[in-house]
Amino acid sequence: MLLKKYIKNYLIENLKTSDISIINNIIKVLNDECKKILNKSSAQGEESMFYYYIFDHLDYGDILYNLGMNELGEGAFRRVYDIPGQEWVLKLAMSTEAAKINKEEVDISQGRHGLAARDIFVKVYDYDKLSEYPCWIICQKAIPMEDISDLNILKKVFPTFWNMIKEGDVHKSSGHHFISMISSSLNMFGHYLGKKNFKQSPEKALYIAVEGLSETYDFNDIVFYDDFKRISSSYAYIRSSDMHEGNFGLVSLENPSPESFVILDFDADSHI
Repeated sequence: MLLKKYIKNYLIENLKTSDISIINNIIKVLNDECKKILNKSSAQGEESMFYYYIFDHLDYGDILYNLGMNELGEGAFRRVYDIPGQEWVLKLAMSTEAAKINKEEVDISQGRHGLAARDIFVKVYDYDKLSEYPCWIICQKAIPMEDISDLNILKKVFPTFWNMIKEGDVHKSSGHHFISMISSSLNMFGHYLGKKNFKQSPEKALYIAVEGLSETYDFNDIVFYDDFKRISSSYAYIRSSDMHEGNFGLVSLENPSPESFVILDFDADSHI
């Protein structure tokens, strides 16, 4: 009951009234359809196929499209849908493994891997509570980094990375090169943090990660801004080794800052 009340309040605080009405209607339909498939799977002794069946039913059965939703994209495990003009998306599991990833993201959103990880992760507004692992989650919409090319925006969001790299380095020549460097650096940053000699110095871990890709200024001349502080704090209990350009992004392009940066997809097996 307390969790339900918390989620309701969270919706009210973070979404427009029109969004809440649409989401509530979609949740009702999703729950009704999940119950049908869950009961049918249990009766036929095919519980292991439930997540595949529900994905097939909701997607190919046109349930979501009849609700006005469009396919936004697809990863290895999940398909993402949105309604144009709305500030949220629906992530639908395509398998049991995908539903387990949904569960991990719900846990992150509830602060079970630290408040810093929760705060840098997209907000989760609601999720499937009928299944062992959530078939679906509804979360904050963000713009993937792969869709952002404006260097004036990027250097405001990632000032530590920008000021660490020397003028003339190729990664300062375009948004694509800069984002590619950040993506690779974040992957290596998580790797280096697991090494004994870097555990007490996340600053050094990030510097070494960037230095391996770019021409950098001397470590002692580097100022570590809020982008570094948010990322390093969030990596304290859970890390991602798959920070490709589609797995992190910005919640807004207006007044960009380190606070605009969010992670869209943590690894399911990225616990420390």
